[in-house]
Amino acid sequence: MGKKTAAGLSQMGFETVCCCNDYVSLWESLGEEEFAGVLFFGMLNSDELHGFVVNCHEKYPEMKIYPILLSPSQALHSTLIAEGATHCLTLPMAEYEICDEIVYDFYSDDDLQIIPKIAAFLTKKGFSSMYVGFKFLCYSIEMTVDDPAVLQKITSVLYPTIGEKMNISDSQVDRGLRILKQAVRKKGIYEFDDEADEKLTNKRIIGRLSKEFAESIGFSTERFDGYVD
Repeated sequence: MGKKTAAGLSQMGFETVCCCNDYVSLWESLGEEEFAGVLFFGMLNSDELHGFVVNCHEKYPEMKIYPILLSPSQALHSTLIAEGATHCLTLPMAEYEICDEIVYDFYSDDDLQIIPKIAAFLTKKGFSSMYVGFKFLCYSIEMTVDDPAVLQKITSVLYPTIGEKMNISDSQVDRGLRILKQAVRKKGIYEFDDEADEKLTNKRIIGRLSKEFAESIGFSTERFDGYVD
């Protein structure tokens, strides 16, 4: 994941990107030249993590420090920021948060470029990334915007494709999307036009959100005619 992120940032125009596997090698790389910022996976809440942030802030006070964490703990985030971190990113939203404002290329085979904008779109609507179905919905929208006809093959093509990508069964994809849908509707975050529960199928929601996403990025919605009501 680190190499993928580094490669993506390099392609997006960052002048220097280095990829290291541990704090020691990363620290050594930081001393080789001037960097505007450091982005790293601080997967565990450890003394090594805190020490790295403190040392970076003390030696390179002007450098931005972005730890990517597994823990959404606000206490941990606050502690790291007090120690010198600029902003803490939490998986699974790490790639999305990093890339939201700098990714513009819609057509791409690289998830680093297509998924971030979809995830940002969904989170702004109130969909929470804490549910496994969030990523399923991201992939569903990606596939639907690329080819709305997939809505007619949701069980034979869309679910199996996502299942293969995530190494899970088709039924797990379906269930994950349903749980996400129920959670969002229960909280009243996203308005479904007061339709009856039995009409709120995964297909209808994926279709509607895909069309809204395409429109939000200035993409033609004519291709959805006949597929999205």
